[in-house]
Amino acid sequence: IFLVMGLPQILTNPSLPSGHTHAPLVIEEVLVLNQGGLTDEDGDFSPWIDIVNRSAEPVDLTGWALTDAPEQPSKWLLPARTLES
Repeated sequence: IFLVMGLPQILTNPSLPSGHTHAPLVIEEVLVLNQGGLTDEDGDFSPWIDIVNRSAEPVDLTGWALTDAPEQPSKWLLPARTLES
């Protein structure tokens, strides 16, 4: 529950103006303990998130990151890809 409540603060984009937290993306699902669901590209059961683009335009994720530490805003860089609208 804590993770879900903290989600608006963990998705960061360095191209947004400082202090601006609004983005057209929504984290819809989080699976922290993947014990047999989807596998990653290595065949491992890694944690995953589902990010949805709710804007009318595609969003390029290049440079976007997840973090749980404000002093490390790029802790987990997202793959360079574009989310269609």
